[in-house]
Amino acid sequence: MAEDLIEQLNLFLSKVEGRLPTLEQKKAITKAGAKVYREILQKNTPKSLHHVQKHTVKSLKQATDSLTGNSSVFFSTKKGEKGHIARFLNDGYMSHGGKGKSTHTVKFIQGTHFVEQSYIEAQDDIFLSMQNKYFEEINDDR
Repeated sequence: MAEDLIEQLNLFLSKVEGRLPTLEQKKAITKAGAKVYREILQKNTPKSLHHVQKHTVKSLKQATDSLTGNSSVFFSTKKGEKGHIARFLNDGYMSHGGKGKSTHTVKFIQGTHFVEQSYIEAQDDIFLSMQNKYFEEINDDR
């Protein structure tokens, strides 16, 4: 009886191990989800009507960690990039306007929360994209 249980557990373990993605497969799966999120975030990022050299949306980057396989979508804040402005647009900021002490006004500019709204909008598409890539990577015909 104990031998039957051991055989059943070994069979179960071999089936489960076949469904766990390797690091390379995990990279591909999370990259597929990040790509979908990046596209939606790029679409929802506010764009300036001014003629500036580089818009905030152009500092949107995607990276995959080679150790964990996790993928990230972020606004780059490297020199020459406008990613730091995305935080002000998303979270809101204090506007200090006016000339001189008597006319100086401080006003809070509401954030648009486009990052959070983009994530909420993209969740289903991200999940479907990652699910399809998972089944493609482990060769499952679901």
